[in-house]
Formats: sequence, structure tokens, C-alpha cells
Amino acid sequence: VVVYPTVAVITLCTVALMSNGLDRILSGESDGSVQVSDLKFLSGEMVLMVDFTITNNNSSPVKDIKVVCDGYAQSGTKIDKNKRTIYVKIPAKANYKVNNHNMGFISSDVSAIKCRVKDFSTVA
Repeated sequence: VVVYPTVAVITLCTVALMSNGLDRILSGESDGSVQVSDLKFLSGEMVLMVDFTITNNNSSPVKDIKVVCDGYAQSGTKIDKNKRTIYVKIPAKANYKVNNHNMGFISSDVSAIKCRVKDFSTVA
């Protein structure tokens, strides 16, 4: 098993949390081999519930994908962080849809969320 360093995978997907519960993709960028995309904020005032897709662009399967979501205040200051590991194996060059995933509690002052893959393991 090879564990890639945190710096090797950087993918961002941003959602603005609107007072009416709607979401908007503000930006997305990808230069990593495993990515988070199609991020959707679902519901909840205190809990971050999201749908997203993880894409494995590697030529080998990956597993145990660590996803980090940073919360930002209206001023742009990072004020919150949520981390979860998705314990699945994703085949090479494949996508995995994550539905209704609980990323944990968020501050009521959060107005935008940026999520990214922080780390993962490859499967030999």
C-alpha cells in the first residue's frame, strides 16, 4: 500500500451556503489525481450534509479517501474545518458518488464551504 502525501492531491469545490438552504458552485479547480466534484449542500443549520463525487484518475485503485471541508465566514476568513474518511475502494479511472454524507457540525457563521481530497491510499 502506498500512501500519497497531502500535498500531492489538491482539488477544491466551493459551495455558498445560502440562508434559504440552496447551494451554488462558486469555483472548482483540480490538479490532483483524486478529486471531489459535484458538491451539493443538502440541509441542516448546524450539520454539514453533502453529496459529492470522488473521481480516481490514477491507473490503480484507491481507498480510504480523506475529504476535508473548510468553512469560511462572509469576510473570507477560514473559521471551520470538517474532516471525514470515505472508506471505499474506487477502481482506476472510475467515479464514486457519495450521497447524503454527514461531514459534521459547522459554525453558524460559515457562509461558504471548500472541500477537497486531502489524502488517500492506493491499492496494489
